[in-house]
Amino acid sequence: MKRVIGLIVALLSATIFTFAFTACGDHVCEFSEKWSYDGEMHWHACTNEKCDKVSDEDAHVLTETTGENGAVTYSCFCGYSVTDDKSHEHTYGDVYEKNEVSHYLACKTAGCRIKKNYKKHTFGNPEETFTDSSVTRKYICAICGYEKVVTITAESVVESGEKWNLLFENVKHLNYSVVIDFTYSEGKVHNEANVTENGLYVSMRDWGEAYMLKNEQDVFDNYIKYTGGKWTLADDKTDSVYKNITTQLELRYNFKDNFDKFNYNNKDGLYTCAENIETAMYTIDLSGTQVKMGTIICSNVKVRVVDGKLNYIEADYVDGTREPGWGVTDPTLKGHFKYYNIGSTEVAITAEVLKEVAETNKKDDDNTPVTPLTEAEWKTAMSFNGNFSYRIISYYSGVSIESEIVCYGDIAKQTNNGEELYYQKDGDKYYEYYKQDGVWVKREGTESRFKMIRHVNGDLFKEYFSEFTFNGVNEYTCASLTYTIDGVNSAGTMTNIVIKVNSDKKVVMISYTDQPHMEGFSVPPYGNVITCDYTETVVTLPTVSE
Repeated sequence: MKRVIGLIVALLSATIFTFAFTACGDHVCEFSEKWSYDGEMHWHACTNEKCDKVSDEDAHVLTETTGENGAVTYSCFCGYSVTDDKSHEHTYGDVYEKNEVSHYLACKTAGCRIKKNYKKHTFGNPEETFTDSSVTRKYICAICGYEKVVTITAESVVESGEKWNLLFENVKHLNYSVVIDFTYSEGKVHNEANVTENGLYVSMRDWGEAYMLKNEQDVFDNYIKYTGGKWTLADDKTDSVYKNITTQLELRYNFKDNFDKFNYNNKDGLYTCAENIETAMYTIDLSGTQVKMGTIICSNVKVRVVDGKLNYIEADYVDGTREPGWGVTDPTLKGHFKYYNIGSTEVAITAEVLKEVAETNKKDDDNTPVTPLTEAEWKTAMSFNGNFSYRIISYYSGVSIESEIVCYGDIAKQTNNGEELYYQKDGDKYYEYYKQDGVWVKREGTESRFKMIRHVNGDLFKEYFSEFTFNGVNEYTCASLTYTIDGVNSAGTMTNIVIKVNSDKKVVMISYTDQPHMEGFSVPPYGNVITCDYTETVVTLPTVSE
């Protein structure tokens, strides 16, 4: 019996019939067609006996073969092999052995050559230090802690205003690290993120943390840790939240045509500006079109350039002007942003997070295949009748808003940032309860608002059963839906919709990106992730003061 237990992590640049050549000192390296190897690695060695250059160095890719006597042989295409005679039980621990390229877990038994979990290093975001003519990057493997330091010559001087303007036209919008802090009339916001084209890490104030990483099937694994909770692997496999976060946090501030305002410091390679600069602020809509939101006024601006590319930008800012449909200037808005490692950012999930995810998801993993729903069963599930609760997390303008709703009979209780709201259906009347100056107040509500809260917006999906595709396990997906909501003047387009159901034919998760269309207003897209729990919780209405 054979089964592959490793993944091929490199393409061979030389086959058994070809040679590779490269210049090396006083000779041109000619690499052997035969693989060399040790217990962890394989490579093609230079045929010059005095040269220690190698090519195609990588970790072993092992195939497992079980013999008739039960012994297991692990072999690699390079010729390396080791046989486990099953003479003892292997104990590996969780401390990785490591070399320059990879890491692995080795059996602790003396004399045993069995190893597992061969992987190339996964380097996280580098620590960068600068002079005016070089940059040193220190990389640390997120799994085993191996450190790699690379220093390169890097010119930081910009010769002209024309070249300065090119810096801001050629920014890699999907490779940066950022810290944003600001205060405004509704409170404080703190966001941190490392963003690449293949994934991101984000930390948001009062919400939590997340890794969103493309896997080998080119779909996203979304690891979430809510504040006070534990790391878990989310059911949502779409890129909707990734797109929303990158849209809201991307570098959208432009200092073109301001070269003459900056002074250069050759000690740390920074351009600094003491004057105020008013710069345009943009967002990106679902079609990828850049939309101007208004302007902000920046001060204490710092810019660093590495070999003709923007590497670092930092500034304080206050609100400037607003474009029509984007509200009015907020005099309370005051903030600070720092974008760094632009073009050199890396994202790697740590071993500690993966271990906690394995423990957490072992308890609540539910990917049990279910019988596909009929259209009638779909409509019943989307009605969200009965007693249950759900959590909804919305990602909007670089921040997240989390709400928990408990539904019991004709009552729904919503908790948002510690504040409670109640919704009630009483015959053909609808009411809402809220606190005003510490006292509960009752007011008339609307049917549409009650249904939106009490029935999880299920009416938006109820009539579109034929638009969804079942994945053969427990998920229904739809690329795009356009909707209208009567009574609340709302319409829009949902994309990347995923709905997960359980064996009881009930909805347990909904995720999507929403682009509202509201007449007279420009609203940026936001992402929603909804998780449902059908444990009954009794809800009673608050006492209203007469």
